[in-house]
Amino acid sequence: MRTRAFWITLAIISVAGLQSLIVLNHNQWTVNSNSGLIPQPIRQGPLQTTYALGSYYWFQIGASGDNNSYNADSANITIRTVYDQVRNDAHSYWVGTLLSTGGFVQVGYLNGLSTTGQPYCCAWFFETFNTPNCDCPPIIGPEGSSGPIGSWHTYSMVHAGNGVWSFYMDGNLLGESPLPSEKNYLGAGATSSGNKAPAGIAEVAQASDNKDIIGPAEFKDLEIRQAGPWHQMPIGVSHCCYGYGSQTGLPNLYGVSEVEGHNSDFLAGSNIRQPPSSTTLWPTSILFPTQVTLNFIDHSGNPFTPDWISMQDPGSGNVL
Repeated sequence: MRTRAFWITLAIISVAGLQSLIVLNHNQWTVNSNSGLIPQPIRQGPLQTTYALGSYYWFQIGASGDNNSYNADSANITIRTVYDQVRNDAHSYWVGTLLSTGGFVQVGYLNGLSTTGQPYCCAWFFETFNTPNCDCPPIIGPEGSSGPIGSWHTYSMVHAGNGVWSFYMDGNLLGESPLPSEKNYLGAGATSSGNKAPAGIAEVAQASDNKDIIGPAEFKDLEIRQAGPWHQMPIGVSHCCYGYGSQTGLPNLYGVSEVEGHNSDFLAGSNIRQPPSSTTLWPTSILFPTQVTLNFIDHSGNPFTPDWISMQDPGSGNVL
């Protein structure tokens, strides 16, 4: 087992089985959900450096590339599935990028609410915007389609040609962006990220305040293609704080931290110190990570192994 960064304040998330049947058919996901719930189509993203103020907040935190990762025509990332309790909003974890044309593409998973107000846990989604302000709701998979909680899944987005992007989970096709003949087509020039770099992001979407607890989730192996083979994003820097259309009156309280001693492996979400903007997360300078051994005992005195732990120094907020 790899050594990971640990925090002093301990939280344990147990694995819950999710009742969904996943069937592979011609390399495409077919998911039969037993819940029958319909998710609320809350917009996630896009990344944006300018804001058209709306009525809600889109808080974003994570890692993006620098200019070495410009002109990416594909990106993927592996994310551990976590469950969050949402508050009339949505929490999502994704890889995405602005495009050279000003559009945006993203793929990952989310926790949200159904149209009847019930929790809607751990579903894949993808979303495309031909312009940041377009009416382009996300395509959301059935409840449990990115589960079970604690599992790892790889989300990929690939320019397939002629401004059409394809989206995958674990190598299985989820869907595509609109075709040239369809509404909200990204445009023939939407072939790469241009002078922007892809990012791995944890997001609280359409929130009324900054009190949500999100994750933290672990992201790893952020990879890109730049008219060539897949390769690891060489440099990752911290990304914060708001998505397009977000209010900005309340501070973004979420943080991001590289897992000690491991390049392209980071935690993003609540209870993590927020570094200064564009702090280098990797390559890491720590060659020999701290070794920590922990034993967990239940109320009956029996040992057990938690599926997730999160620890933080409550005094300084520093990651150990």
